[in-house]
Amino acid sequence: MPENVAPKPTLDNFSSDEELLYTTVRIACSSETAHSTGTGFGFRFDLSEERATRMIVSNKHVVAGASTGTLVFTMANDRHEPLPKCTVAVTIRNFSDHWISHPLDVDLSVLPVEPILQYIEDTAGPVHFLHLTPEHIPSDQDRIQFRALEEVVMAGYPVGLYDEVFNFPILRRGSTSSHPGYPYNGRPEALYDIACFPGSSGSPIIKFIPNADGELLHGSRILLMGVAYAARVFNRKGEVVTTVLPTASEDYVKLQTFVNLAVAIDSRMLLVFQEFLSQATDDEWKNILSGFVDNLSFEYKYDREVLESSGFRPKNLNGSATP
Repeated sequence: MPENVAPKPTLDNFSSDEELLYTTVRIACSSETAHSTGTGFGFRFDLSEERATRMIVSNKHVVAGASTGTLVFTMANDRHEPLPKCTVAVTIRNFSDHWISHPLDVDLSVLPVEPILQYIEDTAGPVHFLHLTPEHIPSDQDRIQFRALEEVVMAGYPVGLYDEVFNFPILRRGSTSSHPGYPYNGRPEALYDIACFPGSSGSPIIKFIPNADGELLHGSRILLMGVAYAARVFNRKGEVVTTVLPTASEDYVKLQTFVNLAVAIDSRMLLVFQEFLSQATDDEWKNILSGFVDNLSFEYKYDREVLESSGFRPKNLNGSATP
């Protein structure tokens, strides 16, 4: 089983729209024949009352067949505050082999990220990577109160775009298109009126509930509505069909015309995933994590002015590191 280590309290206090910028990670995949991008986000799975572990959530089709994958995280100081323009790029060999697929016919997959973050912290310094938790999944009471039309935000990397200096995702605003309190067409999915493109796969779709002052600051609530994985498009026959979002931008032309309707997997499927993961034995977890760190390499980028103004000195100021 994962180590009995409680995630740092600051990582659970995800309550403002600003913090959404540090909850996603750009997934750059490579294989012998293609390069592609997708989106992942941090999520804490509670495996028992005493055990919890952070993982990156994305779609199965994002990582399928990838021989290597690169994730870029923002570094933090010793108070776990983000260090702008200071990043670590983690390249993982045998990338697709390290992901765990959802036990049902659901396009979700997770990557154990705890060993990666712990290695970076031990050898260089903390990482500012926040995560959602089961408490962010709408409860039955929340769903009763949902209106047919709810405003949402999606964070991700459409066509691979992101703020390359500050390592921020692209945020897009939209609304529900199918009633969020009901499964669309009887499946654990919902439609959202929001533009999505290759690279948006794996994006979390979030509903913000402002605090008492009507602000999206600490004290507000955040609900994880779903995980984007497909889009409604016109095909060549003029039919409107659901098509899994491609991860390579050159595949965009094959889809003909997007109709700005994202299809997202109901976030409650993560609770099914949590139950599945909690049943793994100690030996199974050892097998999952065996040799994981040996397949990693790291590339650090630091902004000297940021380090000097923060007073923080990372343990490793080298440009790269390999375990």
